Amino acid sequence: FCLSRGLGDVYKRQVSQSRGFAAVSRVNGQRSVRVQGSINPSIANARELMAALKSDYLPELAKKRPGVSVRILGEAEDTATTGSSLLRNIGVGMAGVFLLLAFYLKSFIRPVAVLAAIPLSLVGVMWGHMALGLQISLPSLVGLATLAGVVVNDAILLVNFIDEKVEQGIDVLVAGREAVRDRFRAIFLTSLTTVVGLGPLLLEQSTQAQFLRPIVASLAFGLTAATLLALFVTPAVIAVLHDFKLGFRGKSNT
Repeated sequence: FCLSRGLGDVYKRQVSQSRGFAAVSRVNGQRSVRVQGSINPSIANARELMAALKSDYLPELAKKRPGVSVRILGEAEDTATTGSSLLRNIGVGMAGVFLLLAFYLKSFIRPVAVLAAIPLSLVGVMWGHMALGLQISLPSLVGLATLAGVVVNDAILLVNFIDEKVEQGIDVLVAGREAVRDRFRAIFLTSLTTVVGLGPLLLEQSTQAQFLRPIVASLAFGLTAATLLALFVTPAVIAVLHDFKLGFRGKSNT
C-alpha cells in the first residue's frame, strides 16, 4: 500500500497484492496488521505523507472501523524521538558557545553580536535545499545544528577587530567598516576552503551519498549565507549595542 502525489495535490492509492505466509500478529494481546512501505522523495517526503494520512485516511477509517486503533511507527516515530533529542542538544550546545563567548568578550551582552550570525544560516539552508531539489529533513536539521559552532568564527574576527579599533579611539561605525574591509579576505578564504572541501560530497549522486547530502547542503549553503550576511549584520549589532551602552568595553570618540 502506498500513496503517490498526483495533479492538484491529490494523493492516489495504489494497492498491490501478492502471496505470503499466513500469520497472526498480536501486540499486547490484540490482533494487529502491519502496513509498511518505502517513500519516493521526488514525489513526497515522510512529513507530507503522514499529514495526508492523518487528514484524509485515518478519520474515514475511524468512522468505518471504530474498534481499530492506528499507531504510526518507523521513520515518523524515529523523527519525533530524534527531533526532541536534537533540540535539547542544540540548547546545550548554544549555552556552551554563549558561555565561551561571554568569557572571551568579558560580557554577557556582547555575545549577541556573534550569535546573530547563526539565524542567518537559515537563509542559505533553505535556498540550498531548493536549488538542489532536496526536502528539509532530519539530516538537514543535524547539519543546521552543526553550523552553530562554525558560523560564529567569522563574527568573532569582526568583533575582535572592531574592539581594537574602538580602543584606539575610532568611532564604532568607522571601526565596523574598516573591520569588514580589512578582514574580508581572511573571512572569505576561511569559509571558502570549508565549502570547497564539502563540494565533492555535495555533488555526489550515488545512492550511498543521498543520506549525507542534506547534512552537507545545510553546512555548505548555510555557511556561505552566514558569512556574507554577517559582514553586514555583525557590525550593525555592535553599533546598536554601543548606542545603548550595553556591554561595550573600550572608549570611542562619540
